[in-house]
Amino acid sequence: MGALLQMIIKEFLQLRQDRKIIPALIVGPLAQLLALGYAANLDVTQVPLLLVDRDHSVASRALTERFDASGYFQIKGSVPTAEEAEPWLVEGLAQVVLVIPEGYGNDLAASRSPHLQVLADGTDANNPNLNGGTLRPFDERPAPAIGPQKVLYIDFELDRAQFRQRYSVIVADGLTLGNKYEMSPNFLRGEDYWDGNMLEGYYSFTDMLLQDIRNRVTEHDVKVLIIDNITFLTPGMPSTFDSS
Repeated sequence: MGALLQMIIKEFLQLRQDRKIIPALIVGPLAQLLALGYAANLDVTQVPLLLVDRDHSVASRALTERFDASGYFQIKGSVPTAEEAEPWLVEGLAQVVLVIPEGYGNDLAASRSPHLQVLADGTDANNPNLNGGTLRPFDERPAPAIGPQKVLYIDFELDRAQFRQRYSVIVADGLTLGNKYEMSPNFLRGEDYWDGNMLEGYYSFTDMLLQDIRNRVTEHDVKVLIIDNITFLTPGMPSTFDSS
């Protein structure tokens, strides 16, 4: 301990004798810190990925789409078996192989934990990062599907006849509407009505309209509100609406 203290004292005495070395001791490490901070980047992006989907289910396709849309991976192709994936790794065409086993979709539907197989190119030093944090979000079970929700659709431009025509096919005579699309009972449409008079307690059309929308949402227990063509409302064309 005494020898170490003597060496520290000696170094400080040396700095007092040669003050030109002080900037080098400070500027050098700072420059390296800034340069390496931008140059050394271990973020994993656009990793070439080969897919082996042995399940061919809706769930496996959804998982593939999550990988493709994540930005971490770039799907280069697919092969039927894991054995056929080896040349892709050897030749550097892919760095990661994702193997989705048969029964993956059934396991998810039965609330069982499915197992995925990931094969990685061990010659790439960045691949340990893939085995850790990058792949972990994809192991999480997808959020449960949301059932049908009641929707209120408000279009400030189309009236009822125009809306019906949009979702129908005009037959040969050019006048009659055929093949009318049957909307779900959960789909409600806002219809524009206004007689030009302000309701009691309101001093602007905007306040009256917004409150009318709130009332309809509460009245019909609406979970999703869609407003289309709102720019059609101009100071000269105000209206409130009813839902049907």
